[in-house]
Amino acid sequence: MSTPVARTSPPSGSRAPRRLPQRWRRLLLATHVIVAVAWIGVSAGMVALGTMALITDDLAVVVGVYEAMAMFDETIITITSVGATLTGILLALLTPWGLFRHWWILTKLVITLAIFTSAFTLTHPWVLASIDDARASLESGSRLITEPQEMITAGSPVMLLMLTTAAVISFYKPWGRIRRSNRTPAAKPAETPVVLREVRQEAEGVVSLELADPQGRPLPQWVPGAHVDLVLPSGKVRQYSLCSDPGDTGTYRVGILREPEGRGGSVEAHALRPGQALAIRGPRNNFPLADAPAYLFIAGGIGITPLIPMLHQVAAAGKPWRLVYGGRSFMTMAYLDELRQFVPQQIQLVPQDTAGLPDLEGALRGAPEGCAVYCCGPEGLINAVEQLVPTACPSGQLHVERFAAADVDHGEKVPFELELARSEQQLHVPADRSTLEVLREVRPELDASCEDGVCGTCVLSVLSGVPEHRDSILASTERDRTDVFYPCVSRARSQRLVVDL
Repeated sequence: MSTPVARTSPPSGSRAPRRLPQRWRRLLLATHVIVAVAWIGVSAGMVALGTMALITDDLAVVVGVYEAMAMFDETIITITSVGATLTGILLALLTPWGLFRHWWILTKLVITLAIFTSAFTLTHPWVLASIDDARASLESGSRLITEPQEMITAGSPVMLLMLTTAAVISFYKPWGRIRRSNRTPAAKPAETPVVLREVRQEAEGVVSLELADPQGRPLPQWVPGAHVDLVLPSGKVRQYSLCSDPGDTGTYRVGILREPEGRGGSVEAHALRPGQALAIRGPRNNFPLADAPAYLFIAGGIGITPLIPMLHQVAAAGKPWRLVYGGRSFMTMAYLDELRQFVPQQIQLVPQDTAGLPDLEGALRGAPEGCAVYCCGPEGLINAVEQLVPTACPSGQLHVERFAAADVDHGEKVPFELELARSEQQLHVPADRSTLEVLREVRPELDASCEDGVCGTCVLSVLSGVPEHRDSILASTERDRTDVFYPCVSRARSQRLVVDL
């Protein structure tokens, strides 16, 4: 049985950046395009005027041309250059395109700022000096071409070329998404090759797999609560909590309960033998250990696995803690020898065949003020704890992990529109199909595993709209979040949902 990987915290540990709603984004983009085109047009006019002033022999025309250039410089050029620069920065910061996500955006911004700075520090003083020189020529009656006039004639085309380059970069996006591409390939999840070093029987129906790098190199670091995706020889991918010592990067240990009636992953894992080559993805932490003054751990069956590293960490930190661990019998309860190394008074082992069910209410009522309650196990256990915490431990912070999706009636499914912000694709999600199904028609490479709203592998960032959370990942206090979305089961409350894809 795959160890549960539901979570009560954001996938990346932070909220998604603020984004403009689609309507405002389009308005801002239209404004940026209009003022940018106007800037290019006026700059082209400045080039034409500068050339005219340099080649004409009519001194009155020369004076008029430079005065017109000064007027344009102080009005239209200023308005369009400031407008294009500011709207460009806002688009970079408040839309899915981002400031540093694509090199073409950053390059365009650098070019624009260079032109903007040069226009006020070089071009404008040259224009003013050229007016004085032209008037002096008119008074003397002799044509005199001065250095500022030559600099305007030479510099204006350079700035126009730079502006045109910025426009071309923006149109073709050479270091980002190609304009006519209909999708942005998502990177395949990285896999780390491992070798199965040891298989150990931990309890009736439970084995531990010890995984190591084939070359003896350190494996990625992790902290309590983390899990890995185990890629089995058949290609099946299952999630298992790491239950070894986080300080030992030489090996990973996962505990697996054999489920003959499951989807086949646990049966295949139990048939593995030492020396077999496997692969893992991760580790990822969807069940982090929060800082708290005290801890109450409640485990049912194989749900003990993610809690073992937590026990070691809080014990090493000297924090008060207690474990209530229930199972069908002592024979089916894994890692008992390891648990008996702790102070016996802090651990309550409750085999159902001889002691019945754990006294959850008593354990919760005896928990210290502000205690963090961590619960992992079967759905019945988690449901009971969720119902008891508000009254038996009102100051407690509840964190749970589930084996499977919670049995909740979310009501009727309604169709909605899904927009992929980066590729600008519009998809219709009908009532009788999942969001993931529709997404995979245009993005078949999207990664997902359980497809039941439990593992969190398929998580997407929401940029606009209101998700309807049907997953078993977010805690009850997080059901109003609008920054994440699990497309395998979740839908939208709004008519349109925009995701960062």
